[in-house]
Amino acid sequence: MPGEQLNKVLGENTAQFHLDGTMPNPGAADLDNTGGTPNQKTERWANRIALYHFVDPNAGKAKKALEGTIEHFEGQVANGHQCVGKEDEALTLSHAPIWWRAIMSLRITTNRLAGRGSDYAHLEQLVLDWLEFHTTLNSLGQIKSGPKAGEIWVPGARTKLKDGSGEKKTETVTNVIHQLMTTDEKPDVSKKFFALSQDAPDRAGAALAKQIKDTIGFGDVTGGRMPKLRNRLVFESFDDGHVGRYPDGIAKDNGHVRQAWAQYSTGRIDCTREIEPLPDDVIFQGNPRTREIEAA
Repeated sequence: MPGEQLNKVLGENTAQFHLDGTMPNPGAADLDNTGGTPNQKTERWANRIALYHFVDPNAGKAKKALEGTIEHFEGQVANGHQCVGKEDEALTLSHAPIWWRAIMSLRITTNRLAGRGSDYAHLEQLVLDWLEFHTTLNSLGQIKSGPKAGEIWVPGARTKLKDGSGEKKTETVTNVIHQLMTTDEKPDVSKKFFALSQDAPDRAGAALAKQIKDTIGFGDVTGGRMPKLRNRLVFESFDDGHVGRYPDGIAKDNGHVRQAWAQYSTGRIDCTREIEPLPDDVIFQGNPRTREIEAA
C-alpha cells in the first residue's frame, strides 16, 4: 500500500477508535505487517494495541502487540529518539501530526491497560518517557518572545525545502500540543481544531491531547530529562533567538536539515541542509546558553 494511503487508513482507525471504540480498516492497514516508515510503524503499534485489547480482543495477538510495542519504544531509547530500525525521523515537523496521533492514542490505551501487570505498566511508562523526552527537545526550540512566541522551530528529519524560497513555517499541531502539555494557557485556535474526526486526521493528535489534558494528564513532561538522538545535536540559546545544529553531520540522511535558527524580535526563522553562517543582519547578543543532546 502506498505510504500516503497507509497513513490515511491508520489515521482513520485511530480517530474512529477514540470516537466510538470501533476500527474501520484493520485489514486494509495490514496491521501485522512490519514495514513502513517510523511514524507508520508507531501508529501501527497503536492500532494493534487498540484492536487486540479492546475492539476485537485476541489474547495471543494482544500479547504480541504488547511485546512489539515495548520493543519499539525501548529501541528508540537505545538507538535514538524517533529512530526506528535504520530510519531516523528525529524532530520531524512534516510528519509530526502522525507521530502525535499515534503517541496520544497510546497514552490513552496504555493508561487503561496499566493495571493488567508489570509489562503493561512498563509500556505506559515508556510512553510517558517519550512524551517527556520530546517535550524537552521541543522546549529547546521554543521561540520565547516576539510575533512567533510559543512556536517550535527545530532542525529535524524529512524537511522539505523546495527551492529554498518562500517563508518557512512552524507546525501548528506541534505548537498546540506543546502548549497544552506545558502551560494552562488556551491555545489560539478555534474550537473546531479540537474536534476529533476522520475528516481531519492531522488534527487528531491535538484532539486527543485536549482529552488527555482534561482527564489523565501527560505525566511529568516538564521534568527536563533528555533522550539520545542518532546524531549529536547542539542548541545555542540567546535572549533574542536560538540556533540548533548537528555539528557532526547526519549518519543516515532522511531529509534532515543540519541547522535551524530563529530570531525572536523579528519572527524570522530559517533552516538549511548544511551548517552555514547566519545572515549578516541576524546578530544575537550575549553569551549563548548551550545544551547538547548526545548521540546514541
